[in-house]
Amino acid sequence: MSIIQPNKGQNIIILIIGLGLLFVVFTFGNIMIYSKSVSITHDLNSLKANLSNLQVQNAELRTSLYTETDSDAMSKIIAMKGLVEDKNPQWVIVSAQ
Repeated sequence: MSIIQPNKGQNIIILIIGLGLLFVVFTFGNIMIYSKSVSITHDLNSLKANLSNLQVQNAELRTSLYTETDSDAMSKIIAMKGLVEDKNPQWVIVSAQ
């Protein structure tokens, strides 16, 4: 008399298929995470370069502003426009009401 043992090998096959699917899902997830991290790193480097360019432009604008508002430059503009310095200026005071 023989004893039939059904489903004995099927549990192992289901386990192997499940682990294989789990491996595929984790591998795909890791690939996606790596892709996003590379993209973020590239964007960060691009933003750093843009920031560096903006800092240079800011320094140039500040230099331009300081040279335009220098006291010697203002004296030249005052002389060119024919303005006269008021020795006793009359100030208008507005109440804070």
